[in-house]
Amino acid sequence: MLEKISFNKVTPILTISGLYFWGYAQFFTGFSLFNLAWKQSNTDYYFQRNAGTGAKFYPIPVKSKYFNPYIGCSISTFRYRKDNAATLLMTEYPFLFGLTYSFKRGMLEIGGFIIMQTSMNTIYQIMKK
Repeated sequence: MLEKISFNKVTPILTISGLYFWGYAQFFTGFSLFNLAWKQSNTDYYFQRNAGTGAKFYPIPVKSKYFNPYIGCSISTFRYRKDNAATLLMTEYPFLFGLTYSFKRGMLEIGGFIIMQTSMNTIYQIMKK
């Protein structure tokens, strides 16, 4: 049976990146700013995705006013806690893919990712006073 999935939280990310090697590569790092919630959740859980660091590679150099495909990889982490249980800290290594449209003052992209491997770094208990 399929369950309805509702998204009630968004985490904006500030990304700093640069093009290198004559437009064939882009290296980036991002920082999660805060969580925006527009609806109260029925469950008592905490989820925070931290932005990642990685690289994207273009088979054709990035040029203004063109669509350029890319593939890439990155590393990112997230934290998850349900009720009063221990907090789970996980590291992901996503494989990135998509299209970038470059214009005079920036780049716009649409893409996706596939999680290749997830490793559990730490499980720690949140102490309550």
